[in-house]
Amino acid sequence: MHNGLEYCADNLVGNQKAIVSAVFDNLTNWINYSNGETSTYSPLRMTVLGKGGTGKSHIINMIVAEIRGKFKTNDSVVVVAPTGAAAYNISAQTIHREFGVGKDTRKEMSKKTKDRLTRGLKHMVVLIIDKRSMVSSTLLSTSESNIRQTTYLGQNDGIDWAGIPVVILLGDDFQLPPVENGVINGFWNLNNDETKKRRLNSENELKGHRLFLDLTDSVVELTQSHRQDESEQNFSKILDEVQEGQCTSSRDTYITEYAGPPL
Repeated sequence: MHNGLEYCADNLVGNQKAIVSAVFDNLTNWINYSNGETSTYSPLRMTVLGKGGTGKSHIINMIVAEIRGKFKTNDSVVVVAPTGAAAYNISAQTIHREFGVGKDTRKEMSKKTKDRLTRGLKHMVVLIIDKRSMVSSTLLSTSESNIRQTTYLGQNDGIDWAGIPVVILLGDDFQLPPVENGVINGFWNLNNDETKKRRLNSENELKGHRLFLDLTDSVVELTQSHRQDESEQNFSKILDEVQEGQCTSSRDTYITEYAGPPL
């Protein structure tokens, strides 16, 4: 139950509940604001961090099922990821496909693509982007621009993300980086005077850096692993140690036994 939109939180624990609660609180406030019941409203811009097994995919599935059920339309929630494999794992589309972004992120949308997005995004109230570590700043910026031009029939073109009530980035920053500048080195470049003086960043890239920062208005970290199998738990601990540069000799021996010696 919830003071507004209702949802089932039986399978949520710890910060998982806080994340889903924040989404439903915001959507309730948005509905009240749209109906003239409140005079102020601020959209939710959130980043969710967590290593593998902490429940990021579970949260995505929970939000998707509940929101689509409440709004009675599948396109009320859009879920995307930067690669085909990542998108497949959460039953989503790639960012490029969903938002009409080509290999050249500077290229304008075709009329056909714009019409498709205008039809497909007119009911979107929640946008979820998974694997944030692999999203480049130019990809984020171009996607946001295409969203502004098409969501809600393009009526909110002057507002970031077209004023979508909820935009969430999820990921593990210890995982693979993007091919181009992304959230980590993007933050550095955005705040590095020397870099800006050399004008190494395009306007599109700098805008993407800013969008990444704006999406940290609310940051939640998931730390509790929910992997139950003993072998999975052991493997998860090894991954944590490798990611943090704390792999011991005993762990190195364990990995070598299973993976074989280096070539």
